[in-house]
Amino acid sequence: MLQTCDAETSIRHAATAIGAWNYYSNGWEGTKQQLLGRHFAYRQYSKAIEQTMKATQTETQSLRTNLVACLLFAYFESLNENDSAAYSQLSAGIKLIEEWHVSYSPGPEQNKTSPRKHPVKSPNKWVIEEEILDTFEHAELQANTHCGSKPGPPRYSRAFPTVKLDPLPATFTSLQEARRYLNAIRRKCLFWTRGIYFTNKSKGLTIHEGPKNGLPYDDNMLSEYTRMCSENQDIISIFEQWERSFKPLWEQSQNSESLETYLGSTSLRLHFLNIYLRQCKVHYY
Repeated sequence: MLQTCDAETSIRHAATAIGAWNYYSNGWEGTKQQLLGRHFAYRQYSKAIEQTMKATQTETQSLRTNLVACLLFAYFESLNENDSAAYSQLSAGIKLIEEWHVSYSPGPEQNKTSPRKHPVKSPNKWVIEEEILDTFEHAELQANTHCGSKPGPPRYSRAFPTVKLDPLPATFTSLQEARRYLNAIRRKCLFWTRGIYFTNKSKGLTIHEGPKNGLPYDDNMLSEYTRMCSENQDIISIFEQWERSFKPLWEQSQNSESLETYLGSTSLRLHFLNIYLRQCKVHYY
């Protein structure tokens, strides 16, 4: 990111806008300094958009830079609690990734509408690093759960295919494999979360307490509540299976001389614990 900020004017302005907004959001509430700081952040953000538009029109900005810009723009909009604009920026980046993926189709039998069989992977890591694709995948999962307000299944990009969870490998062979399966579990989890939320919101159902809000407790609601609890327990069981499959890698990494391996496994385990505990405490209204 630091190298990109130095080389690309649009990224430098966007990063400055985010930094200024964050700085003046803590401890400056209601002050003139906060107002001036946020005005400065908006000006930097406007410059970033202007530079990106100019570069896009003249085709002088790389795909990688455009994707990084989309992520930074989405983050800035989310800081301003403008979820709609943030989702639009994210969608624009995902569309660029989808178009890029088309040129790397594995074979003539696959076209733009067919799902890809390979895991989430950069077709050319020298053009777009896998970390950038990974970030977009996570952002898409989050956006489809927390930013969407329309009922129905969420939209998931075909540039981010998943893997089958039945069965999980008894032991993961690499951190990349473990991360790929964790992403797949998370996708299943968030897809279920959104479906359950919109299905039961009007019924006053909560997975911990059953029917609430003074609505009558009838057999249909009891059956629905029981189904919700059962499905949630199934997802929790998959998380627990993932942890068992990951355990050998985790134990090996604790004794590894490679700092990168240690940090990678620690980060992945923390990520697992975060989403696992969230699922254990899941609550619907």
